[in-house]
Amino acid sequence: MMDNFAMPKAQGMFPLLKEGRIVTAMNRDIRLQMIAADDVGAFAVAAFADPARFHGQDIDMAAEALTMEETAAVLNRVLCKSVTAQSVSPAEAESVGRMGKGWVRTQEWTNEVGYRADIDALKRWGIPLTSLADWVKRHAAEIVIEV
Repeated sequence: MMDNFAMPKAQGMFPLLKEGRIVTAMNRDIRLQMIAADDVGAFAVAAFADPARFHGQDIDMAAEALTMEETAAVLNRVLCKSVTAQSVSPAEAESVGRMGKGWVRTQEWTNEVGYRADIDALKRWGIPLTSLADWVKRHAAEIVIEV
C-alpha cells in the first residue's frame, strides 16, 4: 500500500524514512506492487453500485510496480527531499528501528513470490488508479522526511 509511506504507519513499515532512507530486505531489482487505499475504496464503492458486474470476481489490485530505488526517486522528485533506498539482509532489516520480524518476512516473501496483480487488467475495470507520484502529492503533509 502506498499509504505505508505516510505517518503513522511509516514508523513501523519504513522506520528510517524520516532520515531519508528506505531500508528493506527486498532485493534491489524487486518491483513492489502498490496501490492507494483510496483506490481500494473506489473499487468497493463501484462494487456496491453495480454488484452484478463484480459478483464472483477475484480482483488483485496494484496501480504500479516499482523498485525501492524507483520509489525513492519519486519521493525525491515530488517532495524535493533526499531519499535513498537500501537493500539489506533480513537480519539487518530486523535490527532497523521498529521493523518487526513479520514485516521482514513479508519482504522476503516479496523476493521469493511477490504480488502478481495484472495491472493492465485492473485498468480495464475503468476505475482510475493513482500513481505513486500523484499519491505523494496528495499526502505530502503525512510523509515525514526530515533531511
